[in-house]
Amino acid sequence: MNWVRQHGSGKYGKVIRVEKADEVGEAGRLRKELQRVKVALADAHVELALEKAYLKVACEELDQPLEDFKKKQAGGRRTRR
Repeated sequence: MNWVRQHGSGKYGKVIRVEKADEVGEAGRLRKELQRVKVALADAHVELALEKAYLKVACEELDQPLEDFKKKQAGGRRTRR
């Protein structure tokens, strides 16, 4: 506690973080990875919204209700090759 008071403010001391050699910079790396994952998730949401909008427009062009199209495609028959 004396050592913390010496290097800190004396009242509460500083927060001292001890890291191993392989842990140095890990927090920054994790922040960058989290940011990359957030961007990827946002891109996936945009792609999904575009696909839904495209399907809606395509069904309108074909004069086919969207629900009927989804029902036809969901349980379609599969062929073996």
